[in-house]
Amino acid sequence: MSDFVREFKQKLSGCLIPVAMFVKAEDKEAKEKALSEGVDCILRLPLDENEVVAAVKSLSTIKKLREEVERVEDAFYGLVKIIDSKDAYTKGHSERVTKMAVALARQLSLPADAVELIQKAAKLHDIGKIGVPETILNKPGALSEEEYEQIKMHPVMSEKICSSLPSLASVLKIIRHHHERWDGKGYPDGLKAENIPLGARVISVVDCFDAMATDRPYRGRLPKERIIAIFEAGAGTQWDKDIVEVFLKMIKSNVFERMTLYNED
Repeated sequence: MSDFVREFKQKLSGCLIPVAMFVKAEDKEAKEKALSEGVDCILRLPLDENEVVAAVKSLSTIKKLREEVERVEDAFYGLVKIIDSKDAYTKGHSERVTKMAVALARQLSLPADAVELIQKAAKLHDIGKIGVPETILNKPGALSEEEYEQIKMHPVMSEKICSSLPSLASVLKIIRHHHERWDGKGYPDGLKAENIPLGARVISVVDCFDAMATDRPYRGRLPKERIIAIFEAGAGTQWDKDIVEVFLKMIKSNVFERMTLYNED
């Protein structure tokens, strides 16, 4: 039964439906396994009518609370879309990064709960740009040192904004560190190698790809061959080389064109 629950949760990632399971009172091992697989409520066999009624009421409350949390999170996602739409160059950026991050995470065979965290973090990774002036975001030329410092604060601002919602606590570090580098020369904290959260390493790769594969105020989109060369050169210094290896296979097999995220060269 717990195997079914695990598969159910994986296929319906983010599902709001709470799950109850019937277990014999003396079967402690079954209880522990069920809870580890994501079961929300354990009911002892033989069933007690009062316990069943109480459980149904509790699960109904849990579902309502989850729906309320989802509505608040949706408001955050809506804010990201507004930020993206303010600039024709970055319109759809967060949506594309999210879809690519999820595809890459699955290609890396990450577990369903890790994929879900990466999906949430990718949606919100740039929400902190709401505090960066549009004149800087859309500047066609090189940024001044002061302007670049303002840009570098957006992961910290993203983390701060998302920290106001308890349900996003598990993605805060991913959001904060998506601009760190494997060699420790990134920002905001200069984390190095595996000290960078795995989800942040995944998002870093696809975030940079989207920046290179789309037109920006300071340059046009780069050809695929040039993008591949940049990733090959930066594997093990800017990005996690194992993640880059998998990502390059996806690029070379035109995965993202087939997802209709980009036009073919």
